[in-house]
Amino acid sequence: MTMSLDIPQGESGRLRLFHLEMGAEELRFLSEEGAIRDVLGVGDLDESRVQVIKIKELDDLGLIGFLREGCDISEDQLGHHEAELEALTGAVMLVPSSAFSDAVQIQPDPRLRPVLTVREKGPDWSSPGPIKAKSAEPYSAGKLPPREARKRAITLGASFFVVVMTLIVALIWWLVT
Repeated sequence: MTMSLDIPQGESGRLRLFHLEMGAEELRFLSEEGAIRDVLGVGDLDESRVQVIKIKELDDLGLIGFLREGCDISEDQLGHHEAELEALTGAVMLVPSSAFSDAVQIQPDPRLRPVLTVREKGPDWSSPGPIKAKSAEPYSAGKLPPREARKRAITLGASFFVVVMTLIVALIWWLVT
């Protein structure tokens, strides 16, 4: 049975976890260029964003701890999957939405089994409120010193003079020829 997963264009903030039912030699193959694309069955993929993790290398942290601490996945998303995640052995593959630049249909190798899809925690865009500093108020910048203001005015006037004179000379030359 061939399974496929549709990734819509512009999807963001999703993390897909696949269990890799592969031997050590096959896992080493995944570090080669294009191997991850092959096992996922996709053509367009940023392989640098995909992580292949051997569960035994996570030591005391474990897969659940790695997802909580390393990927910032919330407790409520992992809670009802804990038993399944603890039972996993071997290796897993983490594929974030950001690995895909376009809409794609994943047709994974039969040795890849989708375990779960979770939402990654996004940036906190909240604000503590308006800034109270005097320098943040509109028009709070100091006035230019007189010499600096005069220098700017002279530069602007000279530039305008050059443009007008160039147009006059060009008009006269056009009329003469």
